[in-house]
Amino acid sequence: YLPEPSYARDDLAQKYAQKAKGLAPNNPIGYVALGRISAQQEDWNQAEEYYQQAKKIERDVTDAYLGLSEVFEAHRDVDSVIEKLDEVIKIDTSYYYNVLIRKGNAYFSARQFEEAEKLYQQAKKEAPDRIDAYIALGDLYSTLGSIYWTVGQSAKAEKFYQKAIDKAPDLADGYVALATMYENREKWVHAIKTCKKALDKDVNNLKLL
Repeated sequence: YLPEPSYARDDLAQKYAQKAKGLAPNNPIGYVALGRISAQQEDWNQAEEYYQQAKKIERDVTDAYLGLSEVFEAHRDVDSVIEKLDEVIKIDTSYYYNVLIRKGNAYFSARQFEEAEKLYQQAKKEAPDRIDAYIALGDLYSTLGSIYWTVGQSAKAEKFYQKAIDKAPDLADGYVALATMYENREKWVHAIKTCKKALDKDVNNLKLL
């Protein structure tokens, strides 16, 4: 019996993370690694337990708070997500931009779209040359366009995806997001053109194929 590759990798990662925890039980790194593996497997309760243990060992571990925010987002507990992300900023202000995006994602997941938009816009102003906020806004307007089926929202989504492409033409993210939106709208020609444009720029990503 040979396990599927993804399971084999998870098992190997878990083995080494457990070994790291055993060799250095007073170091939070092993617990954070085990928390991430559990989160990837969507075992949120186990992930929370590992992240909490990492936090007990060393209070100022940003990765533990970020991991806990992901756990609470999965549970749609927006207040707890915001609380954990605020702790990250207290520890290290360099995470400010990423925290804005993560807070926006939490509100987005909870379908609190107005709050999500405010945070994405704030992130865009904070770092106008980074593409995460543009893609997040594109995802938001694309979702609103699907829900309310309004041309205006779809046009906004297209604008922000294109902005992401303009900001980082060598990264696949913007192309994938825009092509996916066209695909969902059954605009097949536009989707194919977007993928070809990415491939012409030597942007390699399996989602473009």
